[in-house]
Amino acid sequence: HHHVESIHFTTPKGVPFHLALAIVQTTAREYIVLKDNGMYVGCEEDGVVNVWMRVLGCDQNG
Repeated sequence: HHHVESIHFTTPKGVPFHLALAIVQTTAREYIVLKDNGMYVGCEEDGVVNVWMRVLGCDQNG
């Protein structure tokens, strides 16, 4: 388990993520999750995984 430091709905440059996504910043890394239920859909190194890009209609950056 990781300690959650913050949750973000935009990129560091202020660009909004897909409406269904959020970034959870932990002490170890950033996780891309579904806002509604926290389900993991990607991470900062790899971006949004392919299946979720297709389901949501977004790119790897959310």
